[in-house]
Amino acid sequence: MVNFVLYNGDVYSSADPFATAVSVSGDVVDWVGGDEAAQTFGSELIDLCDDFAAPAMITTVDLRSEESAPHDFLAAGIAAVHAIGTDKQIADFAQEAGPLRVIGYSLSGTGQRQAHVGLPEQRPEAPVFIVLDDLEALNAYTEALQDADFKRHAARSGWRVFANVQIPEDLTGPLGQSPFALTVDPRAFAQPVGSLLREGAQVSFASSSEPWEAMRQAIFAPGSTVSGRAAFNCLTRFAERAVGNFGGGVIAPGNRADIARWRVDHLVVQAADERVAAWSTDPRSGTPGLPDLTPGTPLPELVSLWSAGELVELDS
Repeated sequence: MVNFVLYNGDVYSSADPFATAVSVSGDVVDWVGGDEAAQTFGSELIDLCDDFAAPAMITTVDLRSEESAPHDFLAAGIAAVHAIGTDKQIADFAQEAGPLRVIGYSLSGTGQRQAHVGLPEQRPEAPVFIVLDDLEALNAYTEALQDADFKRHAARSGWRVFANVQIPEDLTGPLGQSPFALTVDPRAFAQPVGSLLREGAQVSFASSSEPWEAMRQAIFAPGSTVSGRAAFNCLTRFAERAVGNFGGGVIAPGNRADIARWRVDHLVVQAADERVAAWSTDPRSGTPGLPDLTPGTPLPELVSLWSAGELVELDS
């Protein structure tokens, strides 16, 4: 069983906003805290050298059009993908996935999780990923949300939605108040992520192999009110919740040890504001910092990735 301690870094953890170290036993995190205590564990010590350690990211990939290989996702600090495609597309992708965790949604209708383009005529009792590719399909979905029986059945079955279309501002209310997890791609469309989150939507991102760029686009889109922390949740906690893992996507005791180590220039706390994206480096806020994603600044550089506690070889 792998046992190690990462120390002397900035550990992004809601369990301890001032954490500088994290201990891993086997495939789970068993402790988060400070460097002094970390020295007493007797496990292998790995010096982060002031690097940033954060939950590895999770994204949705649409295999109908996505050409990235599994290695591209691992090299971007992504430990898991929710893959939409035919049985063959998912099988081919998973065959090359290695340590990348693949959660497949079959457009062929044969998997335990079935993807469907547009609203299905039947109501399968399975976790369906509804893909909405145009405004007509999006409008049909929001109209269906007015049916209480539909909402109860779909929520009970774990349905979710990929809005592969620009979402009009006037639909953020119905989408946010629906019981289904919502996936959007902030790189392809200037989605109103802030409005969706304010309305209560559980938003995750389809980000290809560019998660930090997806965050940047979401935060700094014209009129955006998305905080850095909320955007990061869309690539970690909310993506785990979309598959029913409500405690995942966080570096905390008992959670799966999917951890990415990043080299960054500096960390900031970015708060959403209706008028301006305000950044702060004040540690007294008690909010863990994230890399500065201001347009024009270098994006974080991945140093290493652990999937379920196992170091991923990124050079192969």
